[in-house]
Amino acid sequence: MLQTPQTTAMPGTPVLAVDRFTLGELRKLQADVEEAIEGQRDAARKEALGAIARLANEAELTLDEVMAHLAPKPRRKRSTLPPKYRDPSNPANTWAGRGKRPKWLAEKLAAGARIEDFAIPEARHDPS
Repeated sequence: MLQTPQTTAMPGTPVLAVDRFTLGELRKLQADVEEAIEGQRDAARKEALGAIARLANEAELTLDEVMAHLAPKPRRKRSTLPPKYRDPSNPANTWAGRGKRPKWLAEKLAAGARIEDFAIPEARHDPS
């Protein structure tokens, strides 16, 4: 283990004086800290898994039941909305009317065009 120079910030609380370390000592200290963190993480994981296993056994849960509860719920897929607006100068530019206005439309509106000028005829009459 690396011998570390220490100072005291508060009585009884050692603080490392890292500015007194050489580069090699700092790298060794870093490796020691990373190893200690990994050891603590492994111990915490083992403890958590043991607690989960005890609770599952007490409740007479199967592994499938536990996993089904932990598995992420499938997300509902959003349906694609048909476009309501189209750029006459570039028909590939469309917008469904939801969310932020696309740049091409914002620029044309800023230049004085009206949004109605870009409405797609089939999309103008909404039966709902």
